[in-house]
Amino acid sequence: MNSRVFLLGAPRSGTTFLYALLASQPNVLSMPETGFFERWAPRRLQHVVLDGQLSMVACPTGRTARRDLGASLQELAKKICSTERVKGRLFFRSYGRDYIRLLDSAAAAQRKTVWIEKTPNHLFYLDKIEQLVPNAKFIHLIRKGEDVVASCVRASIGYAQLLDKWTFCQGIPWLTAYWNTATDIHLSTLGRQNHMIVFYEDVVHDISNTLSRLFEFIGCDVSRWDCTMKLDHIVNLVEEPWKAAALTRHVATPQHVTDTLFGKDIVSWLTKHLRSYERIRATVLSTRAARN
Repeated sequence: MNSRVFLLGAPRSGTTFLYALLASQPNVLSMPETGFFERWAPRRLQHVVLDGQLSMVACPTGRTARRDLGASLQELAKKICSTERVKGRLFFRSYGRDYIRLLDSAAAAQRKTVWIEKTPNHLFYLDKIEQLVPNAKFIHLIRKGEDVVASCVRASIGYAQLLDKWTFCQGIPWLTAYWNTATDIHLSTLGRQNHMIVFYEDVVHDISNTLSRLFEFIGCDVSRWDCTMKLDHIVNLVEEPWKAAALTRHVATPQHVTDTLFGKDIVSWLTKHLRSYERIRATVLSTRAARN
């Protein structure tokens, strides 16, 4: 494999849109969100905020958990057209190697040089992923915190019947803590060669240069980008209909709905409790300029 790539970012940050753009290169193997590390890592996110931070809870690793994880890998093998078989494992962590082997074999069978996986919550297992895949590359997508929170709340209203178990429905304090924690993790990777931080506003307003940088980073030829490629396999639109627009790959002006969706008190609270997006962007851009 030339590149194993993970696309990371908070929900409603534009990760599906960016994923669709990157998956439109014929050398890239793309897939639905796998959520693998949420089940494989020893701890997972809990929908509780303690002192402004997200809390984690221990994951089960017994026989039932091993069986369920093995079954999920078998289902993944079908989705990515891998002929590899997943064996039952005595040790829970052995499934991590099986996961990478499935993606590698599927890419090789389809003559792809790169595979990209996109699951937002995988950001919180960055250390585990790097231990398992030392040569992995990571694309971090950041969108302004107020816009992320507003977009999540708006989605929870528009798709309430589908979202009872989704991140969108955890409330404004939890979403705020999620974005802050995610941003801290993004910034912790600054200056590392195998990590690239991208801003959603640059994807929208400077798509040509942004894609050129990204394809160079993952080792693909941007000139072979093909926006006519079918990408129905990366999203189940029955379960996630709000992602339909992202699959069109049409660049649209972002809607800033914070002020119209929330009253002045909530906007003021968000401004006070969210990390400063302007400061984050300035830090990333200055670091990038220094490297160049």
